[in-house]
Amino acid sequence: LFVSASRPPSADSLVSAEGKSVSDMSLQEMSVYFKSRGSTYNFDIQGNEVTKKFVQGVKADYKCLETYLSNQKQIGCPLIATGGDKDLIASTNDIHAWERHQK
Repeated sequence: LFVSASRPPSADSLVSAEGKSVSDMSLQEMSVYFKSRGSTYNFDIQGNEVTKKFVQGVKADYKCLETYLSNQKQIGCPLIATGGDKDLIASTNDIHAWERHQK
Protein backbone atom coordinates (compact mmCIF):
# COMPACT_ATOMS: atom_id res chain seq x y z
CA LEU A 1 0.00 0.00 0.00
CA PHE A 2 1.35 3.41 -0.98
CA VAL A 3 0.03 6.49 0.81
CA SER A 4 1.10 9.96 -0.20
CA ALA A 5 0.55 13.19 1.72
CA SER A 6 -2.11 11.43 3.79
CA ARG A 7 -2.84 11.48 7.47
CA PRO A 8 -3.07 8.07 9.17
CA PRO A 9 -6.34 6.75 10.63
CA SER A 10 -5.01 7.54 14.12
CA ALA A 11 -4.61 11.27 13.33
CA ASP A 12 -6.95 13.89 14.72
CA SER A 13 -9.83 14.80 12.46
CA LEU A 14 -9.49 17.42 9.76
CA VAL A 15 -11.24 20.56 10.92
CA SER A 16 -10.79 24.28 10.53
CA ALA A 17 -9.46 26.50 13.29
CA GLU A 18 -13.10 27.22 14.12
CA GLY A 19 -13.77 23.50 14.56
CA LYS A 20 -15.84 23.11 11.38
CA SER A 21 -15.50 20.03 9.18
CA VAL A 22 -14.42 20.66 5.60
CA SER A 23 -17.40 18.66 4.34
CA ASP A 24 -19.74 21.13 6.10
CA MET A 25 -18.06 24.30 4.83
CA SER A 26 -19.53 26.76 2.35
CA LEU A 27 -17.63 27.44 -0.86
CA GLN A 28 -16.18 30.62 0.61
CA GLU A 29 -15.10 28.86 3.84
CA MET A 30 -13.43 26.11 1.80
CA SER A 31 -11.56 28.72 -0.21
CA VAL A 32 -10.20 30.34 2.97
CA TYR A 33 -9.40 26.94 4.54
CA PHE A 34 -7.41 25.62 1.58
CA LYS A 35 -5.63 28.91 0.88
CA SER A 36 -4.49 28.97 4.52
CA ARG A 37 -2.91 25.58 3.83
CA GLY A 38 -1.03 26.65 0.73
CA SER A 39 -3.55 25.86 -2.01
CA THR A 40 -3.22 27.89 -5.17
CA TYR A 41 -6.58 26.68 -6.54
CA ASN A 42 -8.76 29.68 -7.40
CA PHE A 43 -12.22 28.88 -6.06
CA ASP A 44 -14.90 30.56 -8.13
CA ILE A 45 -17.03 31.97 -5.30
CA GLN A 46 -19.93 32.47 -7.72
CA GLY A 47 -19.90 28.71 -8.15
CA ASN A 48 -19.82 27.93 -11.87
CA GLU A 49 -20.73 24.36 -12.87
CA VAL A 50 -17.12 23.11 -12.94
CA THR A 51 -16.45 24.50 -9.46
CA LYS A 52 -19.70 23.01 -8.13
CA LYS A 53 -18.73 19.53 -9.40
CA PHE A 54 -15.18 19.89 -8.09
CA VAL A 55 -16.42 20.99 -4.65
CA GLN A 56 -18.90 18.09 -4.50
CA GLY A 57 -16.01 15.67 -5.01
CA VAL A 58 -13.79 17.40 -2.46
CA LYS A 59 -16.58 17.44 0.13
CA ALA A 60 -17.28 13.73 -0.46
CA ASP A 61 -13.59 12.88 -0.07
CA TYR A 62 -13.34 14.89 3.14
CA LYS A 63 -16.55 13.35 4.51
CA CYS A 64 -14.87 9.94 4.13
CA LEU A 65 -11.71 11.17 5.84
CA GLU A 66 -13.65 12.87 8.64
CA THR A 67 -15.90 9.94 9.47
CA TYR A 68 -13.71 6.88 8.80
CA LEU A 69 -13.11 4.72 11.84
CA SER A 70 -10.63 1.92 11.40
CA ASN A 71 -11.66 -1.43 12.84
CA GLN A 72 -8.08 -2.62 12.61
CA LYS A 73 -5.06 -1.28 14.43
CA GLN A 74 -2.67 -2.46 11.72
CA ILE A 75 -2.68 -2.94 7.97
CA GLY A 76 -1.92 -6.48 6.84
CA CYS A 77 0.30 -5.60 3.88
CA PRO A 78 3.56 -3.74 3.25
CA LEU A 79 3.13 0.01 3.58
CA ILE A 80 5.09 2.92 2.13
CA ALA A 81 4.16 6.43 3.27
CA THR A 82 5.55 9.51 1.54
CA GLY A 83 5.04 13.21 2.00
CA GLY A 84 6.62 16.63 1.79
CA ASP A 85 8.19 18.53 4.65
CA LYS A 86 6.26 21.68 3.67
CA ASP A 87 2.83 20.02 3.44
CA LEU A 88 0.40 22.01 5.58
CA ILE A 89 -2.15 19.19 5.99
CA ALA A 90 -0.13 15.97 6.35
CA SER A 91 2.92 16.83 8.44
CA THR A 92 6.10 14.76 8.58
CA ASN A 93 4.87 13.52 11.99
CA ASP A 94 1.66 12.31 10.29
CA ILE A 95 3.70 10.47 7.66
CA HIS A 96 5.85 8.82 10.33
CA ALA A 97 2.72 7.89 12.31
CA TRP A 98 1.77 5.44 9.54
CA GLU A 99 4.49 3.16 11.00
CA ARG A 100 2.11 2.30 13.87
CA HIS A 101 -0.37 0.88 11.37
CA GLN A 102 2.00 -1.54 9.67
CA LYS A 103 2.37 -5.13 10.88
